[in-house]
Amino acid sequence: PGAVLVQIQGQPHSVYADGSQLQPGDYKHPPFEGEMKEAIQSLVIDLAEVRPLSLEEWEDGFRRDRTPDREIAGWLHLAAILTTMTDRFSLDLQKRKECYRVLVACYTGERTTVRERSDPQLLSDEQIDLAVKYFFEGGYR
Repeated sequence: PGAVLVQIQGQPHSVYADGSQLQPGDYKHPPFEGEMKEAIQSLVIDLAEVRPLSLEEWEDGFRRDRTPDREIAGWLHLAAILTTMTDRFSLDLQKRKECYRVLVACYTGERTTVRERSDPQLLSDEQIDLAVKYFFEGGYR
């Protein structure tokens, strides 16, 4: 749990690293405006219970990404699946947090390692499999 797939500059292959040990890079982009800012604001609202970050904190991270539009789209995808799973299964807060961890594991690594890296205990196998399927294959809308 907590491992993320990263690409280290100068290395030919991605590797897993302890997410808590990673340091933020420099800003690569100016503050966002318009649709990008609105998309980030929707993440603040949609993920408030499971990832309580302010607009400034979300934006800070995205400004450091090489491809912030891609990263924002990935988080919007994750948030939409979390909403779908919550609605479909009436997930309480603890299960919603666990589903979020499963989806983050999808977002930060390989499909084959999701369970190992998210260590789900509360969700059923069916729920976990469906969340993973939605993340990698879509079909939730």
